[in-house]
Order: sequence, then C-alpha cells, then structure tokens
Amino acid sequence: MISVNNNKLPEDAISLANGAVDREYKIVSIAGGCGAQMRLASLGILPGQRIKLIKANKFGPMMVLVKGSKIALGRGVISKIIVCENNRHTNK
Repeated sequence: MISVNNNKLPEDAISLANGAVDREYKIVSIAGGCGAQMRLASLGILPGQRIKLIKANKFGPMMVLVKGSKIALGRGVISKIIVCENNRHTNK
C-alpha cells in the first residue's frame, strides 16, 4: 500500500484534476483508499513518476500520459493524484 502523509506535501501541490492540459507534473502523493491506490499502482501511476495531462474536457474521462502510455481515467480517480509542476518539485 502507498502511504499518504498530507502534512508533508509541498505548498504548490495540487490535484491533477486541477492541472493544465499539455503540462507535465511529478506525482507526489496518491490520496484515497487501498483500492484506488492499488488500481493506480497497477497502471504505473506512483509517487515520483512523471505524468502529463493530455485531455480534459468539462465532462467525461480525462486522458493522461504515463511512461509512454495513454490512460483514460475518471475525474474521481484523477482527483486522487496529487502533483507538483515537474520543474518546481524538489525532494526535501
């Protein structure tokens, strides 16, 4: 299981659901229960990975690019992925 400690999230951390299209982010945390964490891990969506939001319409699933694979995920799942802009994230 992936542990989440919200007290140690960077100030600029946001939910990927609030991210901008065509921008690359670094995953800093996965919020949610064991089921959501396991599902995302099985897709290669883990803290430390780079992720790019490539499609986000007002309604329907959102599309991300992870490790060269395009993955469509619902907004509920996307909202559990906590990210920072890739070029701003530092390991403290």
